[in-house]
Amino acid sequence: MTTYATATEAIYDYFIDNFTGVNTATNLAVGSNVDFTPPANQAYIQINVLPGNEIQTSMGTQANFQNSGLFVVDIFTPANAGDVSAKTLMQEVHNLFRFKRISTDIHFKGEISSREFGVDGQYYRMQTTLVYRRNVVYTNTEI
Repeated sequence: MTTYATATEAIYDYFIDNFTGVNTATNLAVGSNVDFTPPANQAYIQINVLPGNEIQTSMGTQANFQNSGLFVVDIFTPANAGDVSAKTLMQEVHNLFRFKRISTDIHFKGEISSREFGVDGQYYRMQTTLVYRRNVVYTNTEI
């Protein structure tokens, strides 16, 4: 069974191992509420995994559930340099995760949404969210 914590770690690891748009060692903030200093005049990315809904997909003492959640990717590029580099990074994220199964229990569908925040201080910001699903089995001892 994949827990929320192990799913989060697997998604972060997959991103770090496969994303080539920025240096993930220096230009990537993993999670929210973390100590991170944005690099000067360079693109950087912040990633976060959020839990979501749970749907029961079978009945019985070994009930299967499917949990959905969001993988949130915030893309920051230097302000006043246009939006092409941010959109290029966003497209790489989409291509990396669209219809991707990253483990036996964790998979992404084609549910992707994006939005533009525009310039805020020294950075231009765009955000994309991708829906992931993870399969969970619970044992019901009260049946």
